Amino acid sequence: MDLPKVYCFLLWLPACLAAQAAEKEFSSRSWTSQVGSRLEASLLAVEGDQVRLRRADGSELTVRMDQLSSADREYLVEAMVPRGVAGIEGLGARPGTVSGPIVCRENPEWSYHLYLPEDFHDGRRWPVWFILSPDGGEGGGELERHIEGAERLGCILALSVESREDFADAWPAVEAMVRDVRKRAPVAEGLAFASGLSGGARMAYLLAGRDSDLAGILACGSGADRQGDDFRGVELRDGIYVYSLIGNLCPSRGEAFRSHADFAPHCRLRLVPGSQDWPDAAYLAEGMTRVLGAGLERYEGEGADPMRAKFARQLWLRALGLLAAEPWEAYYWADYLSRFPAPPEIQANAETLAAQLKENPRVKQALEAEAAIQAFGERHFGTAAEDDPASAEKRKREAERLAEKFRGLPHAELIRGLGDPT
Repeated sequence: MDLPKVYCFLLWLPACLAAQAAEKEFSSRSWTSQVGSRLEASLLAVEGDQVRLRRADGSELTVRMDQLSSADREYLVEAMVPRGVAGIEGLGARPGTVSGPIVCRENPEWSYHLYLPEDFHDGRRWPVWFILSPDGGEGGGELERHIEGAERLGCILALSVESREDFADAWPAVEAMVRDVRKRAPVAEGLAFASGLSGGARMAYLLAGRDSDLAGILACGSGADRQGDDFRGVELRDGIYVYSLIGNLCPSRGEAFRSHADFAPHCRLRLVPGSQDWPDAAYLAEGMTRVLGAGLERYEGEGADPMRAKFARQLWLRALGLLAAEPWEAYYWADYLSRFPAPPEIQANAETLAAQLKENPRVKQALEAEAAIQAFGERHFGTAAEDDPASAEKRKREAERLAEKFRGLPHAELIRGLGDPT
């Protein structure tokens, strides 16, 4: 962790916060010094570079901030920010629930639903996801599948009610929602993202092309549609990260493969079972995690280092949790963390784990399967002629051979589906 940035942030806090901390009851916790010694105590106040603590027996002590571990310094940043109100005045939105339709102030013909994470308060700024459905967002149900990711990552969700497949009507609705959310909710500048399905994914691409604050896209069931002459054929800015979740039987799978051929190599196209529908919440949470990580890499707003450190700790635990069932996904996250601006100890542990997993036979086979999927897509979906009968038969035979080669991995059935017609 970058100590000077955290230290400067704490000095920036209004002086009244020190008095507020002295009056506020903080729970007792374990504090760790730079040399590894531990102490059970509760926080009393932060005064300059000094931290006042109280032991269980009532005695007090003062330590310098630079004597504490990076995790303790991150805790201090979170603890000293006033939590504020657990909701947004005038929006009828409360943490942990999907709001009713919220009418845009400047454009009352358009509306959206909002979801605030359970630990939401207005004392800080939050990442925000704009959700775009091809069927519109009436009732707010489309937000439900994104809640797992929103809670894991601490994000606000906004779903356009009127935005649909009809692009002529969708764009004004999306534009009005984005503008209204930014004006009325405490969202972090530079940490805005879009998630969409099919026509909603195309709208997410459009939003990324037109909105300089959007940092990444989670595209489901669609490519970027750069082939057309209308305004959907957008050019993405440098730095926009794209994570695609595409059903192996999706009618737009070829378009998705072709789109990713133009994207940066670290963007990910991940096949999932099924056709053109929203993936399961678990897949969406994984995609949201990677897209948010890309945004955090570049983010330099208020509290950037603590946010990155918290994200890295959560992602490290996620990688460890995948070791038994999906070691190849554990490798994916460990390898990513080894390059992410994480606290040095997490980065070093991730690098060690990634090196170990790369030698794991199951991981090696899975990485080979993923490379085979990408190569298969480039060969058979590189042009729009994928449904030519002769090409389709050749594709099916090759898919069967590859599926047999990777039998025992979930990748096998994903590949087999690529050989079937949509």
